[in-house]
Amino acid sequence: MKKLLGEYIGTLCLTFIGCSTVAIAVLYSSFSSIVPIALIWGAGVTLAIYISKGYSSAHLNPCLLYTSDAADEEDS
Repeated sequence: MKKLLGEYIGTLCLTFIGCSTVAIAVLYSSFSSIVPIALIWGAGVTLAIYISKGYSSAHLNPCLLYTSDAADEEDS
């Protein structure tokens, strides 16, 4: 459960920061190029990895966690 929560929090952080940046850029035309959007998105990825690495392997994709857990259960 701890791994799953870490993946969900990391994925939430990534999508919230990344999609919010794009939404602000589109709605308010606040960025003159794509470079600031990419930098903020990259900071969101970095933050999401730092948040979730203590709980899980920081894939930032809960589907990978489900499949790896299912494979581990199948082996035992």
